[in-house]
Amino acid sequence: MLIPDTDPTALDSATAALKAGEPIIIPTDTVYGLACLAHDAGAREAIARLKERPSEQALAILVAGLEQANQLIATDPRIARLAEAFWPGSLTIVAPPVSGGNPLLGGPGGAVGVRCPNHWWVRELASVVGPLVATSANRHGQAPQTDPATLAESFPDQLVIDGGHGGSEASTVVRLTNELQILREGPVTKAQLEAVLDKSARDRS
Repeated sequence: MLIPDTDPTALDSATAALKAGEPIIIPTDTVYGLACLAHDAGAREAIARLKERPSEQALAILVAGLEQANQLIATDPRIARLAEAFWPGSLTIVAPPVSGGNPLLGGPGGAVGVRCPNHWWVRELASVVGPLVATSANRHGQAPQTDPATLAESFPDQLVIDGGHGGSEASTVVRLTNELQILREGPVTKAQLEAVLDKSARDRS
């Protein structure tokens, strides 16, 4: 089923599908994503089957904002600075989970990747249902699809929220250890990230 994100029923339909354990396809500011409730292990397995890829592969988590992210990842002042500068936007931040966090959410070593997308509808959905795990809406090994009508044909059993033609570039992915690590290059550049962190360091000195 294809529903425009401007349709008044879109949010309720998506919420109902997610709570029933059904992955849905959502627009973001980058590529369209296959998404489900972050803590729904069964739906995460369903996404792996739809993607035709191993279920143990880590999924990014979409959040409504930094406050929601802080419920999932350990507090780090650098994360707050990057979030203030680049969220909502095309930056995924990989960080250790909060103490006692759900181990299902983490990737290798338990790290969790979170992003606040620059798409009003997705942030509204996350604010209603909680964090969402998401991965690009395509079969494993194929290029992400950006046309919602094509996605509805490729995934006929899933609810597709039509947010118009999507972008083709996935987010920048960074990890903060002792230094900044770029795990995947994307729209936010290393120079932009370093400029924010360097300015914050100078302001504290």
